[in-house]
Amino acid sequence: MAKVTVDGIPGLDGEYVVDFGYFTNRELHRIKLETGLTLGELYEGFERSDNDAIVAFALVAFWRAGKDGIEPLVWDAKAGEITFDFSDEEQAQADADADPQAAAPTGVAEPVSATDDGPDNGDASSSESLDPSGSVPRRIGMAS
Repeated sequence: MAKVTVDGIPGLDGEYVVDFGYFTNRELHRIKLETGLTLGELYEGFERSDNDAIVAFALVAFWRAGKDGIEPLVWDAKAGEITFDFSDEEQAQADADADPQAAAPTGVAEPVSATDDGPDNGDASSSESLDPSGSVPRRIGMAS
């Protein structure tokens, strides 16, 4: 799980806990429409702190939290108002490596509405198949 923190975007400020170990087809399509990035470019761009990739990950967090139509707010925000913290995700991966039976199933962004985005297959290995580099930075975002 990753924590996305927003500070300075009215209506979006707060923290969102997100599992970026998977994307839905709709999310990937929306990411491509918004940023032009494909899945293969998404993680690479994020690791290089590419702004379009940062926005794409943030949009996924907001979409999963039930916030729609916020794309203009995110694009018009100052750089650095959205940051990512993957330290919990790295600890969860280390715990899963130590005891695979104790790994918790994946989830969606929080805060969430009462809608169900579909079944969670609990496949903790999906993040490995999506992230070809095998590593994700702890914090991403530009200082404001």
